[in-house]
Amino acid sequence: MLKEILGMFETSLEPLIALLEQHRAHGCSTGIKFEAHKLGSAAAQMGAMRLSKACRAISRYFDSGEFRTAPAGLDALVDDVMTETVRVQRKLHQLLG
Repeated sequence: MLKEILGMFETSLEPLIALLEQHRAHGCSTGIKFEAHKLGSAAAQMGAMRLSKACRAISRYFDSGEFRTAPAGLDALVDDVMTETVRVQRKLHQLLG
């Protein structure tokens, strides 16, 4: 049963990351915040705390209003989420392999 749950989480990562990248490419800050929130919540439920923390950093970025004064900072935060997602995917692949 645990493998099934982890497998569902692993399967859900690709569409979430694709949407996050799509929103970034189109400059849709609302979409980025929404997808980061979904991904961060799912990651926290699965114990992927570094990924969850990276997603929460995006939420804090928007909540603080920093996006108005430092819009370039968002790319670095999204890159952090992507890096952590790859790390989680690799770990899941090892566990489920």
